[in-house]
Amino acid sequence: METVKDNKYIVPSLVSAGKILRYLSSYRHNRATLGEISKKLDINKSTCYRILLTLSDMKLLSYDSETKTYSLGHYLVVLGKRAE
Repeated sequence: METVKDNKYIVPSLVSAGKILRYLSSYRHNRATLGEISKKLDINKSTCYRILLTLSDMKLLSYDSETKTYSLGHYLVVLGKRAE
């Protein structure tokens, strides 16, 4: 099976979205700001912002306007249950 780096059919923004979801799924980084996510995952800040907005709109992420942090969204519970 080909790796992500070797596959010419991979969509880079989806890879970045997956990295963001995995990053926020760790207990250490379960809440993070745009700047923290962008820097840690080496994703261009404007691209990262658009991905975060899209994932938030899809309820896959939640945004706290007081702390300006993103965390995993409630719809992931539904997806997790279905994957069970």
